[in-house]
Amino acid sequence: MTTESYSSITTGTPIKKVEETYGPPIAIYSCGENMVYEYTERIQMGDSVVQARRYFLTVDQSGRIIKKEMVYRNPAPYNQIFKENYSQTN
Repeated sequence: MTTESYSSITTGTPIKKVEETYGPPIAIYSCGENMVYEYTERIQMGDSVVQARRYFLTVDQSGRIIKKEMVYRNPAPYNQIFKENYSQTN
């Protein structure tokens, strides 16, 4: 899943169509009577992940998407820079 593909998914779309197009989700969660399908995207620079995006699709009992949500995070760059030095001193 990418930002572009996520943007093309509209509410009302059957989740089966999403799975046929983009494959199975990384996880499925129960949320009351609905299910939440999670897809992820990792933006890498070399061997490091510089951004992780999580796409959530809430699906009702009829199997249609009723809500979309995207969450992203940028790992702190110093974690990558100092990880090796920190582990050597502790």
